[in-house]
Amino acid sequence: MVTEVTRTPAFAVYDDVLPAAEFAAVWEYMQRANYASVHQQMWVKTWRLSDGAPLGGPVLFSNEATARVANRVPSHAALPEEMVRQSVFPTGQAIDPLLETITAQGAGWDDLIGTQDRDWCGFTARAYLYPQGAGLSWHLDLGRYSGAYIYYAHPDWNVKWGGELMIADDPDRERLGAAFDPHDPAQTSIYNPDKTKRFGQHLDNTWENKKLLETGTGRYIMPKPNRLVIVSLGCAHGINPVSIAAGDKVRASVTGFFIAPEATSAARAAKGLPPA
Repeated sequence: MVTEVTRTPAFAVYDDVLPAAEFAAVWEYMQRANYASVHQQMWVKTWRLSDGAPLGGPVLFSNEATARVANRVPSHAALPEEMVRQSVFPTGQAIDPLLETITAQGAGWDDLIGTQDRDWCGFTARAYLYPQGAGLSWHLDLGRYSGAYIYYAHPDWNVKWGGELMIADDPDRERLGAAFDPHDPAQTSIYNPDKTKRFGQHLDNTWENKKLLETGTGRYIMPKPNRLVIVSLGCAHGINPVSIAAGDKVRASVTGFFIAPEATSAARAAKGLPPA
């Protein structure tokens, strides 16, 4: 039975999300999935050069509407048949029960991620492996999203192994979000005096460091097996690197984003605004 462990305005944590047999099946999926470096095509700068070597699996979609928006397929065009068959729920793979469970629970997270069909049309899912030394630097999920989730699929974890999800306290989330957003013209003078697009924090995190240290506190969430975390939009967060104590154990997670509907995204683009 799903247990709500804690809930704040920024996130919610649930344990015992899947029955034992389905949890075991997801772990089998994690072992069978094909992985590549998260930087296979180019440097994805959310991961800094010091973040080790995480691996990512194929991206899946909870429905065709999500696949259409995420892949920028116009509403009048058909999705590629191969994409629908391999990547859109139901995929026929052992991860399907997790996607079904998240879909069924979505209405309970309106305060965190908004209302389905109005603020999000579905969600993505991608398996990640974090071996020892791998983590994810502080960042915000800026994009066509209304929130995110993380599900821990490894069968066991030890508190010595690291890999905690770190979430910064943000008493003024809009201010913190603006500080991280490189597109925000009102804030560019903090780092880039000519008021053009501000540089990202992947090589010099001066302004990110300044904002996070203003409060300098937050919460951590252990990557407990069969745990689901829902994260609201605008929360600064990161992953503590997996410790050398983990040996050959990996932090195995399924992570995804709740995707804003096509109409919402198109409306923002028409106004010259960045993606929601």
